[in-house]
Amino acid sequence: MTSYIYADGQLIDQLDLTDSTEIIGLQKVPSAVTEGIHELELVQYQDDSRQNGIPTFKKQHYTVATK
Repeated sequence: MTSYIYADGQLIDQLDLTDSTEIIGLQKVPSAVTEGIHELELVQYQDDSRQNGIPTFKKQHYTVATK
């Protein structure tokens, strides 16, 4: 299944994560790398169709802070 990766609600990538180690480029969404608390979501859609059900949904919050 294709994994759709969202940062702060904006789609940043579509990846096949089967036996894979991928790097996700948060810089594609400028707001995702600004100081503050953000949200990263991974969604897999039934039959890889965004109109069908969602068998997999993961959400993680992360913080960007300046040194």
